[in-house]
Amino acid sequence: MEETWRRIMALLSEHAPVTAREIRPPAPASDLDHLRNRVGFELPPELLAWWALMDGVDDQRVRGAGYLIPKGYLPLR
Repeated sequence: MEETWRRIMALLSEHAPVTAREIRPPAPASDLDHLRNRVGFELPPELLAWWALMDGVDDQRVRGAGYLIPKGYLPLR
């Protein structure tokens, strides 16, 4: 997943820089621990791996950045 994400970000940076700028850096481990404790169960490993690469998009600013993620869906942070 990590190599694929690097390729996606390289392509976005070249062809869709506005969208690339809106993608958050990796989620802090402390935030993931807090979320895990808050929901009360283990999160899927694939989701944790994804959040370790990027922390979603800023849902207050992403409106003009295009749709990296399927239209109408914004991952929770």
